[in-house]
This record gives sequence, structure tokens and C-alpha cells, in this order.
Amino acid sequence: KLLPRTTPRPPSGVDQLPQHPYCGSAFSFRLVGGHNTGLFEFPWTTLLEYDTVGGGKDYACGASFIGQRWLLTAAHCIHTMGRNLTAAILGEWNRDTDPDCENDLNGVRECAPPHIRVTIDRILPHAQYSELNYRNDIALLRLSRPVNWLQMQYLEPVCLPPQRGRYANQLAGSAADVSGWGKTESSGTSKIKQKAMLHIQPQDQCQEAFYKDTNITLADSQMCAGGEIGVDSCSGDS
Repeated sequence: KLLPRTTPRPPSGVDQLPQHPYCGSAFSFRLVGGHNTGLFEFPWTTLLEYDTVGGGKDYACGASFIGQRWLLTAAHCIHTMGRNLTAAILGEWNRDTDPDCENDLNGVRECAPPHIRVTIDRILPHAQYSELNYRNDIALLRLSRPVNWLQMQYLEPVCLPPQRGRYANQLAGSAADVSGWGKTESSGTSKIKQKAMLHIQPQDQCQEAFYKDTNITLADSQMCAGGEIGVDSCSGDS
């Protein structure tokens, strides 16, 4: 259950990125493996909405809310076959319900406020993104209006790393959380936001395994995580 915010004054300006303690609260305990998240867990995980050629809606990727008007996503999520990226859905949990509700450990029904749908007015992929080897696979998305997350206890940005120049080998062995609505082992894309904990692997082990399957050489700016059978991210989690 969420508690009222007791933090000092927040950063000002719609383009200013927040820093701890104004970001990065998972709002729940973390578990290893593919599980449903809690109703308020990973409050920065955002669902991306696409228009399809046939006139319908599709949800092929996710993004991270990093500030009032900005999302961070993978560059390969911008151009997907037969889809046009149009909007972001913040505060989403169960794609089939609005508002979202769940029972707590005591059986008490708890509901989140309705999710927020905001159109995207600017898409900024990394200038050196390569579809051949997925280097620089990162992009910024600007929302058409600011989202005042400080007035929404169920929504919060993720913290971006404060340090520069850290390579994959410096992070080897560290735990990393992934969350999203990607494909599961038993069905298509999940209706409820999922989570898993992975461990970042040494770069030489990543390179050996990755090159064998893809013939792609990893750069120092890339990393891989996993190593446990049945626990991973998948298509739709980007």
C-alpha cells in the first residue's frame, strides 16, 4: 500500500530529470522469476500504443518514464512492421481493466486510479543506431503534454545512472530487474505487467554465446543478462 510522499521539493522544469529520492521506488518487494508485479510496482514501466495498418491498436513494446515529458525506450521499438507508434499509457497494470484492482495479502480490495494515455509528439532515436547489430539501441520519446507525476502516488520516474563510462564488465554479477507486458512461456503477450530479476553476465561469456547464435560482435557499450533457464525478458518487454 502506498504511503504519502514525504520527500523535499521536487526538481523544477518539464525537461529536468529527477534524481533520488524523486525516482526509482519500486513500491514493492522484488522476486526472482516471471511473476505478476504488484499493482503499484515498477511505476515507471509504460506501455506503448501503436496504430496498425488495419486501423486497430497494438501494444508491441514498453518504455520507461524518466521525466514529466520524456520516455526512454529501445530504438527498434520505433519502427515495427505494420505499426505506427502513436501514444503511451502510463500507470498501466492490467491491459484488460481500467481501473486496475487486486486483493492484498489480507484480502482487501485495492484499486489504482485510471491509467493515463498521452500521445507522443516527438521521436528521437540514437543517431548511430544500427539495425544490423543493435548498437545504440536507444531512443527518447516526448509526450505531447507534461505529466505531473508528483500529484500521482502510483506513478514515478525511474532513476537514470549518474555515472558515465561504466562498461558491462564493471557491472558483471549485478542484479537487474526487468518488467513489461512481453511474451510469456505459456502464451502470447501478458495482460498483466510482469517482472523478473536477471544477473548481468561477464562480457566474454556474453560474446561467446551471442556470436554463436547471431554472428554479431558486442560492443563495450552493450551488455547481456540472464543465465537462468526460464527467467528472461522477451518480445514486447523492450
